[in-house]
Amino acid sequence: MRIFLIVISTLFVFSAHATLQTPDLFYYKGRVYDSDRDVYLLEKYLEAYPERNPLNMGRYFNISTSLSRGYVATYEFKDDQLFLKDVDFRKIQDTTVKAKKILYGPLKEIKISWFSGLVILPTGTVLDNTDYDNYPESMVYDKYTLFLVEQGNVTKQQEINYEQFNIRIEKHFEPYKQTEDYEEFYEYELIKSYAKSEDHKKRFELWNDEEPVWNDPTVDVYVQYKAKQKRNKEFRDTEEYKDGLEEWKEMPGATADAQKEVRVLFQVFHVRTIFTDPEVITYYMP
Repeated sequence: MRIFLIVISTLFVFSAHATLQTPDLFYYKGRVYDSDRDVYLLEKYLEAYPERNPLNMGRYFNISTSLSRGYVATYEFKDDQLFLKDVDFRKIQDTTVKAKKILYGPLKEIKISWFSGLVILPTGTVLDNTDYDNYPESMVYDKYTLFLVEQGNVTKQQEINYEQFNIRIEKHFEPYKQTEDYEEFYEYELIKSYAKSEDHKKRFELWNDEEPVWNDPTVDVYVQYKAKQKRNKEFRDTEEYKDGLEEWKEMPGATADAQKEVRVLFQVFHVRTIFTDPEVITYYMP
């Protein structure tokens, strides 16, 4: 049951909304970078000033599944401060200018003074050693720029290469390896890799005393799939399967691959554009 929950929680992370959300943006030195897809700095401002929230005037705006918050905000690092540069509201009518005027109220610009934390932007070029075909969030770059922000003021800024950034991720990853989440994901990756192994295939074929329906081309493909799925589930309850899995867990190659996969998942789910936890910030901005 716990392994099943891991799979469900993994899928939930990738689809926290019905549709992948459009991220906010950061503007720095003429380039634009995606923010996290689940951290929106403007929300706190809109909560504090609901009368300046154009979305409260629902007749103007259309909330889509890929933009459930109703807008894309662009932030800018300028003069060692963090500002709201622009905001694009999803609209039905041409009301963007009016919406921005309402949002800004009497202000000419909005400094993000309510935010304190760390912002990490991938300011270099994409390296080849990426796994972004499977996990877009695991793309790695040759350079990162880190901004430590205190109430909208940049108090510290660093540029580091990927090797330096990876060392800092490892510092973040180290305490995670002591958690129950790590153990569950590690176990899941071992089980998943064993299911694809030759040893599993051979043991299953020796154990299976039924005529393989899934090898019969005259049988419907879906029926083949369900039959093999059912038989595999029965096999997982046998001592033969359990013995094979225990032996697999002792193989250095299998354990190393499982650890590598969990490390990739950690980077996807835990290495963010924005950090606010003081302890986590120390891993990246020592």
